[in-house]
Amino acid sequence: MKFEFAGTKWFLLLVAFIVPLILLLVSIFTGTGICSVVFFIVWIGAIFLIFYLPRFSENEE
Repeated sequence: MKFEFAGTKWFLLLVAFIVPLILLLVSIFTGTGICSVVFFIVWIGAIFLIFYLPRFSENEE
């Protein structure tokens, strides 16, 4: 099996944003419980928070 795709930025975009958005829409339209909807909203919010945080290297002063 080829796993080169798992290391690309497109895979990160897929896992971080597209999958939770699709799951959120499916859970809203199928009428699942509020816990799953809140879980996907928190997942998306956490990803936005992680990408928003600045990245520092140890060499910067």
